[in-house]
Amino acid sequence: MIVCYEALARCPERFATVTGVSVAAFENIVAAVLPQYVAAEHKRLNTAVRLYALGAGRPAKLAPRDRILLAVLWLRHHPTCDALAALFQIDRSMVTRLLARVVPLLECAGYDTMRQPDPGKNRRPALDVVLSALPDLAAASFGV
Repeated sequence: MIVCYEALARCPERFATVTGVSVAAFENIVAAVLPQYVAAEHKRLNTAVRLYALGAGRPAKLAPRDRILLAVLWLRHHPTCDALAALFQIDRSMVTRLLARVVPLLECAGYDTMRQPDPGKNRRPALDVVLSALPDLAAASFGV
């Protein structure tokens, strides 16, 4: 199962149900946050102490827009990192790193108002709970 912007954006009603914002509002979020994200990534990757050349290694699995989508889903629903990892087909540690990089940028841009109350580390919903609460997410993931 994979969630991506293209799959969710095909149905604007489904996108709004899952993310809490319209497709146009999400595009505004991306336009506001993406330049800051690119600059932060450039700064992070251009350190003096690097073992490998810039651009070496595997290419990223998620596009920057999908990384912002992952953070928006986390702010709205606070699923476990394992649930987000399964939805986006990435490693759990990558989810943690992406959240640490993107959520502060959303907060700086003023988009932390979409944040819902965090139920706490041990009460966050697992994948099955998220999919049962958001059937539109499951439908978008399976291409229905």
